[in-house]
Amino acid sequence: MRRGLGIGRALVALGSILALVGCFLPWLSAGEVQGAVVTSNGLNGAGLLVFLACIGLLLVLLLPYASSSGQSSVDRPITYALLAAAGIVGLVIWIVSHLDSITLLPPDRALGLWLVVIGMVLVALGVGDLLGEKTPGSPLRPKR
Repeated sequence: MRRGLGIGRALVALGSILALVGCFLPWLSAGEVQGAVVTSNGLNGAGLLVFLACIGLLLVLLLPYASSSGQSSVDRPITYALLAAAGIVGLVIWIVSHLDSITLLPPDRALGLWLVVIGMVLVALGVGDLLGEKTPGSPLRPKR
């Protein structure tokens, strides 16, 4: 029996997809070198950790739907929490290492970074919802 997607998993999916799109867009634009603007995206440095974490989150999310039983042993809130934490740590490391060259305004100069930050916030909200959900065998579940 497959479980419904739920709000937590939907937020994780939406945030992961948004962050994945943001990984391919420019995270920073800096000056001109020989007539060309130098840009950087999330596929280099610690930004790669964000990309890999989002791929992992989507993989964990889709595994129950790909199995014949409709269940997966890795589809647990702790798995989502660990992958989300890895992505957030990668984002923070990237931001700290490029702090001197990041221009956040206007948003079109760092559109990818904005999308990744918004995506990771949605992932964190979704993981928070997953960590708070009651599982069928949980002692937190009210008895009837």
